Amino acid sequence: MRKIRVLEMIDRSSLGGGQAALLGLAAHLDSERFEVLISAKDGGPLADEARRLGLRFLPVPFKKTFSPTLIPKNNRSQNGTAHD
Repeated sequence: MRKIRVLEMIDRSSLGGGQAALLGLAAHLDSERFEVLISAKDGGPLADEARRLGLRFLPVPFKKTFSPTLIPKNNRSQNGTAHD
């Protein structure tokens, strides 16, 4: 069976609450069903912890912090979140 590919991306590579939640989710996904890639700005503690857990990490050079205002208005719901 083909694995489902999952990209978990966060803007900072420090180890805070969001990063801990991201790592917890990635570490507990069934590796037989999911191929997980974690991505964040640069390397840092998040990259180190991801690799320690056996997860793949891809550093990405963010130029700006993510904001829903960067999503075209026709792809945003009324509360500002993105949707298909």
